[in-house]
Amino acid sequence: MLANNICDLEEDIKNNRFTLPYYIGKKYAIWLFNALYLIAFFAILAAVALHLLPKIMLLALLASIPVYKHVKLFNKKQIKSETFVISVKNLVIINGVISAILCLAVFI
Repeated sequence: MLANNICDLEEDIKNNRFTLPYYIGKKYAIWLFNALYLIAFFAILAAVALHLLPKIMLLALLASIPVYKHVKLFNKKQIKSETFVISVKNLVIINGVISAILCLAVFI
């Protein structure tokens, strides 16, 4: 949703739609977009460190490699038709990897 709002910021301003990027600005919206991915991966580390998740979940951190590449592309340009799909790909990668490893952890 944040990626969509960042991509549509100029249009939203014209149409008097007051989204989070409108209030915090494009620069900080992109910063927040990046920070949320960092927090997601840090949460995995923290959960393993606190023994809330099994150690095998550290394999999910490998998903950070393609996610990082996608985020770099999004940071360069925020054009909905070209880069919005990046956030969808990242959603599938992160949730898919976490789900697969959690399923694997159940059987180990």
